[in-house]
Amino acid sequence: MVVDDDPAFRELLQMALELMGARVMPVASGAEGLASWAAEAPNAVLSDIAMPEMDGYEFIRRLRRMEQDQGKPRTPAVAVSAFTHGTYRASAIDAGFDRYMAKPADPTELAMLVDDLCSERRRDPAQD
Repeated sequence: MVVDDDPAFRELLQMALELMGARVMPVASGAEGLASWAAEAPNAVLSDIAMPEMDGYEFIRRLRRMEQDQGKPRTPAVAVSAFTHGTYRASAIDAGFDRYMAKPADPTELAMLVDDLCSERRRDPAQD
C-alpha cells in the first residue's frame, strides 16, 4: 500500500514497485489507507508523513491499534517524507514505522527496502 496525498509521487512509487513484481494499492489519505487496510491487509505500507487531515504519524498509530485490536500481524511500514531532520526520523519510528526514507526517495531503493522488510517478517514469525 502506498499512502501519499501527492498523486505524482504515489504514481512513481506504484510504477517502481510494480516493475519489481508487487501488486500496489495506492491511496490518497490516511483515512483511505485505514479503510483499505481493513478491507485487505497489504504485505507492507509506504506512507508520507505530511498529509492533510490525518498525518502519517496518526495514520500509523491507528493502523498499529487496529492490528492489535484485531490480533493481526504487524505490517511492515516505511515512512517516506520530505522532512529530513533526524527528529522526524525518530518521531516516525516512535509512532510505529519500521523504517524512514527521505524524499526524494529513489523508487528502486525504496522497493528493495520494502522487499527486505517483508523478507525479515517472513523469517521472524515472532513479529506476527
